[in-house]
Amino acid sequence: MRTWFVTAVLVAVALAPMLHSASILEDEAPLAPSSPLQVSLSATSGWTSGGEDLTITGTGFRGMADRNVSYDGINHQWTKTTADYTDESGPENAIVVDSNGHVHIVYINGGNYKIMHAVNEGSGWNTAEVDSCPGSYCWDAHMVVDDNDELHVAYSSQGEKLVYQHFDGQNWNGGVVSSYARFAPVGIAVDSNNLPHISYSQTGQWCGNGLRLASYDGSAWTTQSVDAGTNKGCDSSIVIDDNDHVYIAYQDRDNSKLKFATNKSGSWLSYSPDASSFGNNMYPGYSTSLAMDEQGQFHIAHYDSDNEDLRYSTGVPNGQWANSIVDASGDTGKNPSIAVDAAGDLHIVYTSWSGFDLKYATLKPSSSSSWQKSSIQTQDMVGDSNAIYIDNGMIHVAYSDDSNDVLKYATKSTGVVVTDEITVQFGQLGAVTGDVLDDETVQLTTPTVASPGVVTVSLIDKNGDEHTLAPSFEFIDQNDLDGDGVANADDDCPNDAGTSTQDQVGCPDDDGDGYSNTGD
Repeated sequence: MRTWFVTAVLVAVALAPMLHSASILEDEAPLAPSSPLQVSLSATSGWTSGGEDLTITGTGFRGMADRNVSYDGINHQWTKTTADYTDESGPENAIVVDSNGHVHIVYINGGNYKIMHAVNEGSGWNTAEVDSCPGSYCWDAHMVVDDNDELHVAYSSQGEKLVYQHFDGQNWNGGVVSSYARFAPVGIAVDSNNLPHISYSQTGQWCGNGLRLASYDGSAWTTQSVDAGTNKGCDSSIVIDDNDHVYIAYQDRDNSKLKFATNKSGSWLSYSPDASSFGNNMYPGYSTSLAMDEQGQFHIAHYDSDNEDLRYSTGVPNGQWANSIVDASGDTGKNPSIAVDAAGDLHIVYTSWSGFDLKYATLKPSSSSSWQKSSIQTQDMVGDSNAIYIDNGMIHVAYSDDSNDVLKYATKSTGVVVTDEITVQFGQLGAVTGDVLDDETVQLTTPTVASPGVVTVSLIDKNGDEHTLAPSFEFIDQNDLDGDGVANADDDCPNDAGTSTQDQVGCPDDDGDGYSNTGD
């Protein structure tokens, strides 16, 4: 089983800067007219001593922020549980995590020939049936979660059927998409409208008769040929970017190639990232798993059946591809699943038939070219089916325990700490770093300033551009108790509305009514 991890491409907000009308504290002339950002502040005034919490609410903050990545330095360990104890559960699994942090796994119960769904909402695992296999057995359930936390699942079934199921949070619905699909691994992804697209190989011997794509437009499915030909198109994995361009990794078995196809140019073009050559006999491209990082770089984990190695290929369409061996220790690397974390580090889980262990490899491209390899579980025969998903700094792995015929789950932290920050400028009085919590929220603590006054607030984005905010902010001297803008002896005197005619000794008659009282 393969999984994908698509990292959304963050779009920067490009707005020209403009200052408010200059106050006595700001002697710069206004810049060229431009609309200030329409935001709200949780407070529009605060003490000159600073240290007060302030929240800015608006839109587009995530794209303006600087992303800072660090590591916590902790040697995190795997925590493992059993997700389904039902006999013969766990094969051909897929895993995702929704926006609420709920973990979802779909898998096959071989004893009952059913597709099952296990979910953990924080208090333990609950399981339910998704569908009965249309044929005598199902293979390679693959799943994606959309922006609405709805699940989309694709799998193949004996009888050459490609099947799709959709979970809206309450019910599963779906059916057969094609009756001409090879009984083999498939891939699924959703576009910007949360509509599903499934990659599969057409009915045929061995690897099938060509790579095809099935797409749903909201009312009906259509299919198209991506790369025609015999003995090609199997073991596909699919990613769709924010512009709805489709990318598919798959195998061309006749030519011993890992292939990669995309429609980014407007028509389908295919590439060969990894292939056998004279003096270098390989059969790469088995069990492909595809991921794309934030920079648009593609990462493919796949198995070389001739040398029995786990391989890794990385590159971009119409560019250079680099290939390497991740693990060559015995017969290893079958059924790999790859994901990319927020730091751009790579994570692969895979099975080793030399010991029947579930293994884990990770790479930090920014600091090393060497994969760090370890085992998640060595006891029993485990991991022949597996899937990986990374969410909020946590690695989630579903895998089969074939010795005990149960579905297992493992999790641990990536150790990556990611903060999104932006500079918040308070006129000429000072600046602080704000935490960008999400696209709509910035939190900060006001700075200590030398003098009171009303200032323009602006955001300095990651490119150094300044974006003025519509609301201004007033700094008040904490000793200016009467709010007249001056901290002096009068501040011990009341300055609020009142009707008492009793004099306040030592206080001025600010309102000129002949009395120094609460009316002043």
